[in-house]
Amino acid sequence: MAIWRPAWLGEATAAAVDLLLPPHCVQCGMAIEATANHQSFCSSCCDELLHFPAATCRRCAAPVSPALPLMDDCSHCRGEKFAFTRVVALGAYEGSLQHAVLRIKHSSGEPLGVALAQALARRLAAAAPFPADAAVPVPSPWLRRCTHPFNPPDLLAEVLADQLHLAYLPDALKHRRWPRRQHTLPSSERRTNMRGAFRVRSGFDLQGARLLVVDDVLTTGATAHAAAVALKKAGAAEVCVAVLARGVGL
Repeated sequence: MAIWRPAWLGEATAAAVDLLLPPHCVQCGMAIEATANHQSFCSSCCDELLHFPAATCRRCAAPVSPALPLMDDCSHCRGEKFAFTRVVALGAYEGSLQHAVLRIKHSSGEPLGVALAQALARRLAAAAPFPADAAVPVPSPWLRRCTHPFNPPDLLAEVLADQLHLAYLPDALKHRRWPRRQHTLPSSERRTNMRGAFRVRSGFDLQGARLLVVDDVLTTGATAHAAAVALKKAGAAEVCVAVLARGVGL
């Protein structure tokens, strides 16, 4: 049987916890006020991590000059044939955000990853229209999971699904083969390296679905494109991409 508790009791308990155990910034560890807008970050880290670029490409999320007319592509993606429709990123892969992304590649960075994913969810919600039915993380190869069981896109996609009220499909995609690590290759070879790298597992009905592919970083777009190709072959109607950071010239 449910036990009724007055609302003020829960508020008083939360206030007592904040007094005894004040929240700390998940990025720098500094104590923060419980009334802060983004309680996971102090004001300084909030400014550094959650400062959105003034203007970004609507197709690939690369930073562009605010003086340029708003178009559906930019000099970084013009001429590219992507299977995804658009990308939303929290910011550019540089400075504090770059360091944060590197930290969440380890399980000890999970609280930071959750906070960043929540911020990305707010960014996605503000980037309307951005319809999606489910969030699909980019998987890591099974052999790599044996040595690195923590896969950041899984955490990011799970938080985004929760925050945006989407279905969460952690096992929809799998690697068909073992590709070389993208960051070790020049940009000219990354599309070839990822071609045919993914397939959709049997048992997933994606016919007509609008899907959100989730990864930590997008540079050339080769990985996201390969994931989108596999999802569309399985019947997805549209694929968009959400990442923490957009790398340019890497």
